Amino acid sequence: MAISKKDAENLITKIQDDFYKKWSAGDAKGLAAFYHPDAVLIERGKSVAYGLEEIEKKYVEALKTPMGFKLNFELTTPAADGEYIIHRGTFVFDAQPDKPALYAQIYKRSKDGQYLIIHDIFENP
Repeated sequence: MAISKKDAENLITKIQDDFYKKWSAGDAKGLAAFYHPDAVLIERGKSVAYGLEEIEKKYVEALKTPMGFKLNFELTTPAADGEYIIHRGTFVFDAQPDKPALYAQIYKRSKDGQYLIIHDIFENP
């Protein structure tokens, strides 16, 4: 089932808003729930987490010193007739406003129609 670029942008905006709420609440398990069971979370040059358990552990660590952040979307586009959504942008932590970081994500549509992150790569400032 194909989706439009606008629909993909709306979906990602909603997902990112919900993600930020879980981040702000310090909910590592809730953050991991945004990921596909076979997902990878890559901090370029530093670490790789595979699967929900490892990804949740990474968020437990990250949330020990939580910081607010702001996202800037650069690209959101559906691919393979809506099977995937490719998304990338930058983020800036409130405590480091002069150090934007890059991120890129691929979302995979699940059988129930929900989009889950299957590939997530970022560079920490």
